[in-house]
Order: sequence, then C-alpha cells, then structure tokens
Amino acid sequence: MTLSILGLTLSYVAMAILLLVFLQYTTLRWGQKSAAIVTISALYFVVYTSYSELLGWPADSPLPAHFRYHYSVVEEPSKSGPARAGSIYIWITELVTEEGFQKPRAYKVAYSQKTHEKLDLAQKKTQKGIKQLGEVVKKKKSGGVGDVLKKGSVTLNFYDVVGMKIDHK
Repeated sequence: MTLSILGLTLSYVAMAILLLVFLQYTTLRWGQKSAAIVTISALYFVVYTSYSELLGWPADSPLPAHFRYHYSVVEEPSKSGPARAGSIYIWITELVTEEGFQKPRAYKVAYSQKTHEKLDLAQKKTQKGIKQLGEVVKKKKSGGVGDVLKKGSVTLNFYDVVGMKIDHK
C-alpha cells in the first residue's frame, strides 16, 4: 500500500467518524441518518473505482474522435485460453483545435488484429519522425452477426502529418 492510498483511506475514515458524530447530535430521523451513512459509504466505492484514472492508469473511456498518436503497447490475446483477451494501450493527445492540443493521455482499448496492424505501421512512421494523426472511425450498425464488436474495441485510421506545425500547448 502506497503512502497516498493510505492517506486517502485515513481521510475517508476520519470523514466517516465526523459524519457519525455529527449524526449522533442532530435531530434528523433515523431514516435520514441511515440514508446519509449509505450515501457516504457508496461514495467511498465511487472514489475507489475512479481513483485509478487520477493516478495515470490508462482510461477505459472512449477515445477522442481526432488525436495525435504518440506510442502504443499491444498485449496480444492468449492462444492457450480466453483468460487474457488482449488489450491495446495507446498514448495520444486529443486534438482540440486545428492548432492546439491537450496533454497526452493513455487509453486502453480491446485487442483487434486490424487495430494492431494499423498501430504497428503508425509506430514505425513515428519512429522515422513522421508525425501521425488518428481518428476513430464510426461504424454504421447493420445488425449483422459479423458486425458485433467487442466491448471497448475501436476502428482507427492514421494519417501522416506533412508540413503541419504541431505545438504542445
């Protein structure tokens, strides 16, 4: 357990104690007091599950529609069993305007062979000094069996940046 997690845990324990002391001396009904305790307890769970995104772990949230590609790491699915489905970790910067970008962010998406191949090509070009812009391709839903995507999977396209100045403001 790291010092920051220990500090966060102790802070929440202190808040729970303060809540219980406060509720002991209020004239609220027991139902209202119980609702306050359940709400605070539920918020502990919400913060616990949300805290990883604050620590810099890859976000499971959807990729932005347009972005600058920096780097990726591919974890291929296990051939010996379905226990490890595979993941792609991609480090990108969201394109805010034509000239400005936000800070880089790590994202996690489900593994697909097509995305893996496209990322390999984008990685090679990036290593050669050719900057890459990417976009998430919106799939039209046709309802066919072959069109069902795994949760978290995306289709990406990459484009070379030629003659465009890219600042990291």
